[in-house]
Amino acid sequence: MRTFLNLICIFAASVTSGNGILCPECFNSTTANCEGSLATCASCQTVVAESGHGNNSVSVIEKSCSVYPDSCNFAYSVTASDFHISFNSSCCDTELCNNGSVQVLPRNTTENGLECPSCFMENATECCANQTVQCTGQETKCVNFTGSLFDQGSCRNYTLQACVTENVCKSQVLPLYPKTQLCEVQRVECSDPKATSPIS
Repeated sequence: MRTFLNLICIFAASVTSGNGILCPECFNSTTANCEGSLATCASCQTVVAESGHGNNSVSVIEKSCSVYPDSCNFAYSVTASDFHISFNSSCCDTELCNNGSVQVLPRNTTENGLECPSCFMENATECCANQTVQCTGQETKCVNFTGSLFDQGSCRNYTLQACVTENVCKSQVLPLYPKTQLCEVQRVECSDPKATSPIS
């Protein structure tokens, strides 16, 4: 599961200027209470993410300085046949504004009447989608993603085809390591899903 957490977690980077606000810096993968040291930042960021592979699922919370504006107030989800990610980021700009416990919202698993080709492979640059997956929630696009993640000291290739929220397809620039654990984006191709039933 560490690999999947690496995909969705944004690391803290403090602001060295004398101007700014105090923000907690912490990471927790067991409870919604995340406490740590304080850093001087331009703004604070809280990331709540949940990922699963097969029958295993882990939720993580990270608080830090906001170092990449495009990742503020941004939410997305990805659903493949045996793999999923949900991500929610919020930013604020007052002293200790993201202190305290964070509510981890349950993943939206309501099928929306759309389906996409699905596959997931590690240490690969291609995967053959020989099955489909039902899209859930706000996932209205299919994605074909290939890239590499920093995992256990090196960058490793991953590829997947899955349902995805449309905002991922519209993102023009993705932050790379060390701001995130994403080393390289080789391909992000989006397409329209197939309708399996009327969308209410």
